[in-house]
Amino acid sequence: MFFMSILEGKPRLDTMPVIKTTEYPWTEDSFRPLCYCRCAVLPQRGVLFDLQAFERDPVVHESDDLLDDSCVGVSFCFFQDRMITVVLNAAREYRVYLDEKPLDCTLEVEGYAGADEQGWYWGVRFVLPASLLQQVYGEQEIPQNHIMSGNIYKFKRTGNRAHMGAAAPMTDPFIFSRSNLAAFCAVDY
Repeated sequence: MFFMSILEGKPRLDTMPVIKTTEYPWTEDSFRPLCYCRCAVLPQRGVLFDLQAFERDPVVHESDDLLDDSCVGVSFCFFQDRMITVVLNAAREYRVYLDEKPLDCTLEVEGYAGADEQGWYWGVRFVLPASLLQQVYGEQEIPQNHIMSGNIYKFKRTGNRAHMGAAAPMTDPFIFSRSNLAAFCAVDY
């Protein structure tokens, strides 16, 4: 089980727990770019995701399909069985899906890039708004000890340096598969 913090006030990312992509079941070579995810429930605001991919030259616009870029993504069933998936690239472009179908939704996405002792990285940060949770599930507040299911992904579907990584074990090489979801618990530390 993974844990998602419940945070009042402004999140301090440097103090938040990190969930890492460690599962790369279909990646044949040694190219397995690590992705860090910091996520938190922000009461009355939504769910914060900060995804940081350790990849020096992320592929952007290799085709007309965003899913062919170097991407990070999250898939979550926050309340009922409906699954929200958000996929983003290094150019801060994104797509939101509800049960595999595109969903018209506006997100404010911050992007960043740099290098540290672990290597080159790029990242994106966004809040999945409480209004979207209300629209999809009819509820928006995620309480203490609430169990939801989800996974965090780092992938590039095709071409040079193709890879598929996740935080939780995967049984299907498809980000929209519910069989790839693991339990997440909302906790107020």
